[in-house]
Amino acid sequence: MNLEKTHNKQSAPEKKQVDPRLKEGIKELHDQYHPKAIFVTQTSATLLGWAIKELWKEAWPGENPPKVFTINVGPITHLQNRYLEKGSESYKKKKAKIKSDIEEAERDIGNTHDYEKKNSLREYRDRLLESFSKEEQLYLSAYDIPEKSWPEYKKLVEEIINKLATLDSNGNIAIIDECGGFTLASSGRINFGPDADRASLLKGHSSTLNVAYHIIKQACKNLGIDAKVLGLGTRHDRIYGGPWRRHQDDVDNYHRVRTKEQKEEARKNIEYWKKVGKDTGEDIRNKIEEE
Repeated sequence: MNLEKTHNKQSAPEKKQVDPRLKEGIKELHDQYHPKAIFVTQTSATLLGWAIKELWKEAWPGENPPKVFTINVGPITHLQNRYLEKGSESYKKKKAKIKSDIEEAERDIGNTHDYEKKNSLREYRDRLLESFSKEEQLYLSAYDIPEKSWPEYKKLVEEIINKLATLDSNGNIAIIDECGGFTLASSGRINFGPDADRASLLKGHSSTLNVAYHIIKQACKNLGIDAKVLGLGTRHDRIYGGPWRRHQDDVDNYHRVRTKEQKEEARKNIEYWKKVGKDTGEDIRNKIEEE
């Protein structure tokens, strides 16, 4: 869902084009779930945070807008990809090797008449079967659900706990990611994921959105917060030029812009996206008043 289809660094503000599907998504988040906080994923969706805050203030001027945070799941998604990427050759080869060893052990068991040797081979086969099952479980968990024992997982959960602790009250939480997204419901309307009224599975969608969902759910659980976590994938092209940049020597993490040129670029882009959000919010408010 594109918030703004044509923007690049050279685009003039008057040429912006707001995609009505994202307006629908934000309006539905507001009307049905009233989120107290919205997380935007770093760094390609962070500029949307300024747009969303302005949108909210213009569309619903009598309300306090949700608090907007950033979330960086890069250390976990990259670890997942390195560990066992779905459909990767490394996983297929490892699985095929264990399966071949199991078949060979089965043949040896059938060809052996020595009782002790047969038992020894059976124990070996059982260990291979256990290893085969473990590899599948590790692969599936690495792809769909972050491994809770990873230090990166624990660290990010603590970061989100600290952010949620700044809220003045508890409520639902939304995640905005620039790509991917949860599936549409059969009606064709937006589905915000497993916690939505029209729930959908996470599997097969943006790994960034998947990881963010599980991290925030775990943080809520640790805090004792009973909140729905809703995900909205904008299907937007990556938005560059914000106030964060990737570390050149650590692609999993980001730093604030440092040079005068980067800061000026970030300032202009923030102002641009605030204007996009303001115009979008005005459009939503006008349609509400017409109803």
